[in-house]
Amino acid sequence: HNMDILYLGAQRLYRSLDQGDHFTPISPDLTRGGKTGDVPYGTLTTIAESPKKFGLIYTGSDDGLIYVTKDGGATWTRISDKLPQNMRVNRVIASSHVEGRVYAVLSGFHWDHFKPYLYVSEDYGTTWKQLGLDLPMEPLNVVREDPVNEDLLFVGSDNGLYMSLDRGTSFMRMTGGLPPVAVHDLMIQTREHDLVVGTHGRSIYIAHIAELEQLKDSILKTELYVFDPSPIQQSSNYTEVDGQGIGYYSTHLDLPYFSSAKTIATVELRSGDGKFLFATLRDSGEKGMNYISAELAADSADAVAFRDWAKNADKKTKMIGHGKYALVPGDYQLKTTNTEGETVTLKLTIKAAPDSGESSGVPGIPQDPEDVFPVDK
Repeated sequence: HNMDILYLGAQRLYRSLDQGDHFTPISPDLTRGGKTGDVPYGTLTTIAESPKKFGLIYTGSDDGLIYVTKDGGATWTRISDKLPQNMRVNRVIASSHVEGRVYAVLSGFHWDHFKPYLYVSEDYGTTWKQLGLDLPMEPLNVVREDPVNEDLLFVGSDNGLYMSLDRGTSFMRMTGGLPPVAVHDLMIQTREHDLVVGTHGRSIYIAHIAELEQLKDSILKTELYVFDPSPIQQSSNYTEVDGQGIGYYSTHLDLPYFSSAKTIATVELRSGDGKFLFATLRDSGEKGMNYISAELAADSADAVAFRDWAKNADKKTKMIGHGKYALVPGDYQLKTTNTEGETVTLKLTIKAAPDSGESSGVPGIPQDPEDVFPVDK
């Protein structure tokens, strides 16, 4: 709510109003008072301020206590008495959708107790409901609620990453390149719709979740759903020698689709008025989310028909090598058909490269080295 305000957890909660130059305690001891031993403990492990209300703050401690304040620290209420006791509170997350909703992750790892403990409250922690009853016997470290789709939850355990499409009633494992490692932190980059995963092995993984955020009943009940493709800009990395493309990075299409069953999806590229140009590929789709990656270029088998269409449409074509022709900028149609005959047709727009100097045709030679070796996004 205010970028100058920082919160810091010790055995009490501290707040700074000046970007950390000065801290003031705004709570009593929110732990059980400290545990002695070889590794003494008794400190706050997680802090969450509600995105819906300034001053609505939750804290969790490594000795099992969760507190809430609704008035910026003036008064505090312990809300963990109805939860399993003496667990480590790994995370509390205040919902960005409902003011009174809060999620909590507990762990008995230090007691050799590996049951997953995930809870939600809809009334500021007065009552709790356990979620993730189908999660495997793995201690949980973190939960993250999606800011776009309130039914979409992500959970990180000591052995991987899980997601739920029904607000925690059931979970499924997320793999796709993520190994079975301990996931200790999850953040969602809202502008890019990316899930950022931090692991115990000091690695960072990123998963694009824009399509997952759209997976609601209206889509999950369809046999075939193809997500609208974003406009594609032609690659600017192009050089030409004697009419042949050398070192050309072809423009690619990444097309996500959902299938209710295992299928074969065929994707055709058509002109804006529906004339068949060529089939890009056939994809063996699994039940669930699938992603097609296709080169947007007419190969030798389609070159004659493509050139004839472009000539009749008064569009300039350009060979990019190996008998392939780059698609000219403009509006096209993508027609996707599955094994059962379900068909989805969507609009695809291809934009000219920024340094092409043309409204049509393929890009020219890049003038800026960052066009070839881009800096961090």
